[in-house]
This record gives sequence, C-alpha cells and structure tokens, in this order.
Amino acid sequence: MSSSGAGTSRSDGGDGEAPDSPLDPAGGVLAGLTELHRLLGSREPGSCEAALGLLRSLGEECVICAPGSSVLALNTSLVFSKQYGLLVFVHKSLSIEEYRDCREEALKFLCTFLEKIDQNSQPYALEIKRICVILYTKEKYAKCKVAALDLLIKLLQLLKKSYTIEEFQIGEIFNKFYSELANKSKLSDTVLEKVYELLGILGEVQPSDMLNNSENLFRAYLGELKGQGTLKDMLTLEFVKFE
Repeated sequence: MSSSGAGTSRSDGGDGEAPDSPLDPAGGVLAGLTELHRLLGSREPGSCEAALGLLRSLGEECVICAPGSSVLALNTSLVFSKQYGLLVFVHKSLSIEEYRDCREEALKFLCTFLEKIDQNSQPYALEIKRICVILYTKEKYAKCKVAALDLLIKLLQLLKKSYTIEEFQIGEIFNKFYSELANKSKLSDTVLEKVYELLGILGEVQPSDMLNNSENLFRAYLGELKGQGTLKDMLTLEFVKFE
C-alpha cells in the first residue's frame, strides 16, 4: 500500500507500485531509522542483512533531496538525531561484530551526505568528530576504521573556514593520531595511509596550532617514504609545509 504526504521525503508523482526496497516510502526516513534501531536491538536472525539493505535505501532516499529544500533540512535533523540517528546507531553497534558491514555502510553514507548538506553540518560537527574518534579507537576492523577517518577528514575539509573548527581542539586530535605512528606496525596499510592523510589535513585546517608539531610530522613522513622506498601512492610533502 502506498501513500504520499507526511513522513516521506520522496515524491514519486504517480500511482505505480512502490519500488522494491526495504524502506517503506509511506514511512520515509523516520520510519527507516526507527526500524534500523529496532533491528539492532532485536538480534533477530537476518537482522544484519535487513539493516544493511535499509541503510542503502536510506542513503538513496536522502541523496535525492534538492539542496536547500525543507525536506533535506528535515532529513538532516533525522539522520543526526540523538535518539535514532546514524551516529547513535554506529556507536551502539560497536560491540556487535556482525554489524561491521552496517557500520561501514553508515559511515560511507554519512561521508556522502556531508557533501550534500555542506555548511549545514555545523550544528552536528562536534558530535560527528567525537563519534569518529571513538569508532577509530574501539573498532576492530580496518575497513570501519578507514570509513571513520574518511568521515572525519571530510568534515574537516568542509568546515576548515568555519567558526566551528575553532572548537575542534585540533591539537588534541593531532596528538591522538600522531601517537598511532608509534605502533604503526600494528596498523594495516590502509589505516596507516589514512592516519597520515588525516595528520596532513589537520595541518591544513589549523596551521597555527601545528607549528610545534610540524617538524615531528615532517620526520614521520620522511621516515615512511624511506621505509616504502617509493613515492608512489604516498601523500605529498606539501601537507606538512605549514605556513
């Protein structure tokens, strides 16, 4: 049964059947997020697969919204809701191994969604940063760590000229991830490369905060390049040329 109006962020514009999707178009994003959390708490057989399909449908539902529209504003508030939003979902799922694919999917969607909402992400920026750091620290799986770092990098790139960035405590983030280099042999290549990228982005975002750390980071890059024996696929040294 299909209906249009309240609660949906899609305008199908016809009397045809609803698309073959786990997200009920009559319920929209709110219903999808509510069901996602229900599945997480239920631990029912097949709940992970159902949640993964639901996440993909939520992504499609949100991405089609027109920039600046009231529907996008509503969906943004739902996606970042402290009660049933995706940040809450990925945090709660950390202790459930079977949901690792769902965490990765949710983080990848959020990264894409940030591009969509751009500066409208500012009210949620500090919470996004907090969850990304927690996920990186507690996550067991490399692909989820990489997805969390990608989301944090995207956030920093979008907001580097905004007033919100002043509240990010860039120096603390740098110290946290620079300390990871001391145990880099325990990191996968993909995670290590992303850590280096994040450190470079931090230098771009707040160069004044990084003056005391620029020499250490420069040496770390040189050491990595020497260890690799090639410049291929490595970050360029311009990331550490702090002004």
